[in-house]
Amino acid sequence: MKYRKLGRTKLKVSILGIGGGAFFGEDKTTEQTESVINFGIRNGINFIETAEDYGEEKISHALTNIGDNVIVASKSFSSNKKDMNRSIKNSLKKLNKDKLDIYMMHTVDSIESLNYRIKNGVLDALKEARSKGIIDWIGITGHRIPTLIEAIKTNEFDVVEVPYCIGATETEKLFEYTNNYDVGVIAIRPFGGGILIDRNNPKIVEFMNVKNALKYVLSNKNISCALVGTSSIEHIKEN
Repeated sequence: MKYRKLGRTKLKVSILGIGGGAFFGEDKTTEQTESVINFGIRNGINFIETAEDYGEEKISHALTNIGDNVIVASKSFSSNKKDMNRSIKNSLKKLNKDKLDIYMMHTVDSIESLNYRIKNGVLDALKEARSKGIIDWIGITGHRIPTLIEAIKTNEFDVVEVPYCIGATETEKLFEYTNNYDVGVIAIRPFGGGILIDRNNPKIVEFMNVKNALKYVLSNKNISCALVGTSSIEHIKEN
């Protein structure tokens, strides 16, 4: 496994991470979640990303007794200070952690939403949590590049989580700003949300396979980690 620096956080993250959204839902058991995450960790993955509403309790079982070598990020849709404070508290409790490495504003997809959340204290809640030592770094996720550029220009965010794949070339406009502000970049949807890769199709064309899709994303040195939603050990092996 290779590792890259995550912007100004100085964290060294594995170039492949595990997205907790793959374990959301009653059909995904705690045992299944634990086996997949533990297999990934044993093979060098050190970045786990989840969210307040992704079933963090399942992930907490996998993180038991592994020490502090795994970097954990979570996020929340909260749009005001009170709700964000509650979200952070809930995530810490469900993950059975005293501190999270990264906590993020989740899916900020318009300038209006960014400004609304900042005006209503969401950023203040994150900064206060950082000052209390219960999170280390502040992040933001979204799908709209102009919005994320404006967020980065505030210089308040240490990490950005954004879709990037062979078909998401607009994301490359972001890298000038992430470089200038030393913001770490986590790539989500490296398979285009499943559009690019059909793992179950034996007739898949030679070019568009898992290896080449990930190779394209990770060949861009602006990307610290490709976050792949994977719910099986077989998928982690393939990745």
